[in-house]
Amino acid sequence: MAKTACSRTINIPELLDFISFYLSPADLLTCVQVNSQWHHVFIPKLWHTIDDTQNSWKRVLLGCQNRNLTSLLLTVTKKELCLRRAFTKYGHFIRRLRVHSSLLVDIASFSGMCTQITDLEVDLSGSRSDGWSYCSGSMFTLDHRLLSGDNTDDCNDGNDGDFKNVRNPSWVQSTIEATADLPMPGPFGYMEPARFKDVFESPPKSKFPHMEATTEEELREGLVLTQRYWGLILANPGLHRLHLTGHCALQWRVQSTDFFFKVLSTLKELRDLCACDHVQLNQLWRLYEVAPSVETVTVPSAKGLFGVGGSITVSGDHPWQTVKNLAIKTLRIARALTYDTYDVDELLIQFCGPTLQDALAILSQLPNLENLTMMDYADDNNYITSFFSSSSITSSHAPLPTSLVALPPPELGSTLKTLYVSERGNFIGINFVTELAPLLRHLPNLQELRTSNLTHESIKALATSCKALEVLEWIRDPTFYSILNSSPNHKNVHLLLVSCPNLRVFKGVDQHVNANDMIREPLACQMMEIFRCRIVGVVRLTKDEQTTLNNILASHPTFQRENDAPGVLSMLSEKERAVVQKHLRSREQQRQVYERLASLQCLKHLDIGFEIQEYLSHEPRRTLDTLELSLESGLGQLGSLNLEMFGFEGVDYRIDKKELEWMAKRWPKLKLMHGLTDEHSEQTHMRALRPDIVHVSFFRFMPLDPWLLHDIDFPFFD
Repeated sequence: MAKTACSRTINIPELLDFISFYLSPADLLTCVQVNSQWHHVFIPKLWHTIDDTQNSWKRVLLGCQNRNLTSLLLTVTKKELCLRRAFTKYGHFIRRLRVHSSLLVDIASFSGMCTQITDLEVDLSGSRSDGWSYCSGSMFTLDHRLLSGDNTDDCNDGNDGDFKNVRNPSWVQSTIEATADLPMPGPFGYMEPARFKDVFESPPKSKFPHMEATTEEELREGLVLTQRYWGLILANPGLHRLHLTGHCALQWRVQSTDFFFKVLSTLKELRDLCACDHVQLNQLWRLYEVAPSVETVTVPSAKGLFGVGGSITVSGDHPWQTVKNLAIKTLRIARALTYDTYDVDELLIQFCGPTLQDALAILSQLPNLENLTMMDYADDNNYITSFFSSSSITSSHAPLPTSLVALPPPELGSTLKTLYVSERGNFIGINFVTELAPLLRHLPNLQELRTSNLTHESIKALATSCKALEVLEWIRDPTFYSILNSSPNHKNVHLLLVSCPNLRVFKGVDQHVNANDMIREPLACQMMEIFRCRIVGVVRLTKDEQTTLNNILASHPTFQRENDAPGVLSMLSEKERAVVQKHLRSREQQRQVYERLASLQCLKHLDIGFEIQEYLSHEPRRTLDTLELSLESGLGQLGSLNLEMFGFEGVDYRIDKKELEWMAKRWPKLKLMHGLTDEHSEQTHMRALRPDIVHVSFFRFMPLDPWLLHDIDFPFFD
């Protein structure tokens, strides 16, 4: 009786549907083979998301790699035929499709069943335009049944071992004529000249002849792939998200951007668009006309986006400054390279980014913008011509009014909540200074800022104008220099801690706060949860001074008693008294710093260390002006915190077994520590106390090439 009731329970469709959200593809594959009811419930979940970057799909595509178009027929592998059958049978279940293989683009489009996709991402930057796909996967875990979700006996070539041994596959070749049950095109029969008439242009002559399609068959297959590419988009009018990358891999290009905007006009529910090859920054206003539902858009960072070549033409009665896009809430200006000409100069010019003028214009023309990402940000004093300079704008566009910069409207930037700004790629010895202060003064409601650089003025602007700031993160490439060996160039970071009451996340591993500045004023950011910043300027004894102090303590055991200290000091030499007084100042200073940190009762991640990359030494060096992290110095004040992560990489600490035992007891939720390396006995002791804590070291030895040592000036050589 109980068994029957249990059987009925595990076959409840609603229960199975709920469970399916917590199952991996491998688990779903097992479930669809239990019985017909489970197959009916779980097969849509199995096919809901197709991502060919997964190892299982790499293995499947490995068997379809040898397809080739000849003058007589399209020769394919039996695995490709199985794949085409699977898409024809189950393609209507796909809701999220992410493909990097041109073959999958062709299969999904030609099946005619992939028409319910809501999230489409196509990246052909790693595929050849003739339909081949280079797959270099090594170990794959799931077998070919992942494609169909059932026992695909018709796809079995009689050697099951081949599916499990990718080192020695024996793919069975077949042809279209040998597969009568699968509708397949003739060699050139799947072209749609009527649908795409006068849309594409012939491939331009490449500067690299070996990358050109040389035969008529290759040109035709390239045209077919291009048709399939656009046909897949047109077949899914319900798309919510569309990301297109690597369009340059297609041999045949669209003759005009008008075609792309016509395609967008059919996507009435589109919300997120990334198509840097088709949409420029100066076309956002046109985008609003054809696709007013788009709220998130990504455009390329390149010179002259507002200049010559812009497709928008506004009459004199309506200057372009009055044409606003009210729908866009998220704008990403990302770096995008164009490989059309393979010209080095034209490739490098793509690294140009928007200026302050452009940023203000963006805020003016996108009044509801909430999130802005600007890659390769450039200051106005750089050699790059402003997008809005009158010399680069056609007569149909008016230059940016000077009043927008001098006297911007009060509401300008009031809706922006998130800002991501990254300056152009730096190289060792080259420092581009990005000035964000004028822009930050217009962002009173800014909540999140991620940037690669902040000057003193920018920090002041944040502290005075962005009181709503919650997240601040410095972005950098840790491979360029060792933070430990370079001097931080910002001395007013503490202003943010005492001026931004809503600050929750502060990630500035390459920044520092001086201990005296931290003590001078109480911290306003009482909601702080993540704090990653160096605390420097702590008075610490040198090695010789520490030896002197140890000798004093050994000779006068009662020195630690408050009543006996004056008497002991009177018996010391002047040099010894100076050491003792310095020691007392250090302890008092550290006690006050711990007191400030202890006031942050919401703190979960505390990292006061460094990320160290050594180029000349195999051993990490440690700084002496940091907290010693001993119980005698006041570490016990942090016992009220409920830390989950504690970092002190590169700190000259005095952590011993008693400190580790204290941490293990007082921080029960601690899961991650970095600063104790494998060579330290302290780590072994901590592992015995708390085996659940993970220990990580950020130290990396990165030897440089000899020519770099001679030809480049590094910051730590100063």
